[in-house]
Amino acid sequence: MSEEEGNNETFSHAEQQTTVMNHVDGGDWKPHYFPCEGCGKEDHTGWSDDPTEASVKYTQYCSKHCHDEVQRKEDEWWSELRGRKFEDFPDELDVHAYTEMSIWLADIWLKDEKFKQEMIEAHPLYRFPTQLAAQLRMITLDNLPREYVSFGPSTNRWSHNGTFTFNKPVPRDMALQSLRGEG
Repeated sequence: MSEEEGNNETFSHAEQQTTVMNHVDGGDWKPHYFPCEGCGKEDHTGWSDDPTEASVKYTQYCSKHCHDEVQRKEDEWWSELRGRKFEDFPDELDVHAYTEMSIWLADIWLKDEKFKQEMIEAHPLYRFPTQLAAQLRMITLDNLPREYVSFGPSTNRWSHNGTFTFNKPVPRDMALQSLRGEG
């Protein structure tokens, strides 16, 4: 099984490389652009205030307006998440709430400078709460009882890196124990 077949995890447009080459009949290659993350417009050529970053950072947007609107919504989401307490999460978590709780926890842990430095030494992307949280979920999902979680295809025999779903809501305390590596 190829790596592409085994990894069904989906990423937001911001996490994907924004242009890919699609093979066209006749042997030609042409660029393909993802839809604008702000408005969904197809076949845009991208927007950037810095042309050197256009191919990766900004071409998921068709205009500065769309970029600014998505950034505003993301800032609001981070502000709301950072304002939460553990008790603010539901008593029983679905996949979305579990994912948000893992990001919330990673963000808290990264405020400890010693911990943050250790994570950066392990992998530079772990300086970002979303990246560290994804790694935490990948490693710790096995700590949840099988009655709660089911796994899709995985390409890694040591930890889970494929898709997952919850068979039933996971109690908040159990999820926290899982993310801490307990259980």
